[in-house]
Amino acid sequence: MSPPNRILMCPPTHFGVRYEINLWMDTARQADDDAAIVQWERLRATLTGLGATVDLEEPRPGLPDQVFTANAGFALGGRALVASFLHPERQGEEPVHERWFREAGFETWKTTHILEGAGDLCGGVDVLFAGYGIRSDRRAHAEAAAFLGVEVVSLEMTDPWLYHLDLVMAPLDARTALVAPHALTAASARAVGERFADTIELTREEAHAFTANCLVLGDRVVMHHCPPRIGRELEARGFEAIESPVGEFLKGGGGVRCMGLFLDGGPAAPEPVEVAGGAHG
Repeated sequence: MSPPNRILMCPPTHFGVRYEINLWMDTARQADDDAAIVQWERLRATLTGLGATVDLEEPRPGLPDQVFTANAGFALGGRALVASFLHPERQGEEPVHERWFREAGFETWKTTHILEGAGDLCGGVDVLFAGYGIRSDRRAHAEAAAFLGVEVVSLEMTDPWLYHLDLVMAPLDARTALVAPHALTAASARAVGERFADTIELTREEAHAFTANCLVLGDRVVMHHCPPRIGRELEARGFEAIESPVGEFLKGGGGVRCMGLFLDGGPAAPEPVEVAGGAHG
């Protein structure tokens, strides 16, 4: 099993807005390459400074979104569920990610339906939440549950700007989560509320500022920008917001959490259990 706070990142060597597969992307609004490198290096330094161990995946030409390693898969208990991407533009990443997981010693498997890694999977108290309706396919959730050996709660998403679940919600610990209820159906928003004793609800504006797209290391919450109200809400609960601006990557539709994949499931992730049946590999 991976040690706590082991995170996979990929240098932005080939990052750029080369196509448009989400509403944030505009090929006429390119990222500044030098600024992107500085922002990525600052984020990595921030994470390591908070005690994280950062593993690196080698960037490959022709894969401009490889920097968003949260979409590579979902890792828990020595198993890695490798992403299956909806858009052909990202499907070239799949064998690269699978190879990295295998070489790192993970047992790997891919769902037969679309599931875009930790972009649409996150840990709760004793459960994983899985988003669907924009990118990932709900039919993949049962496959993920069987392979990872955990309960999965499906959440239907409704805001096309928040196309991955990691833009909609972020578990902070076993009882607390950031969540944008407007981006979920009423039933799905209730399902989140039933699992967390304390939810900090994000407004549409706060959610669209990538507030939920954060990386949580203990009581530190690393994000692109922390709105003042959210900063006060976090402080009242014993958390400290740490800003690490990644504005160049927002042009590609990705924020802080998109650029780091926890290799142990992440904060509030459930304990893995043995799964009956045959092996996946």
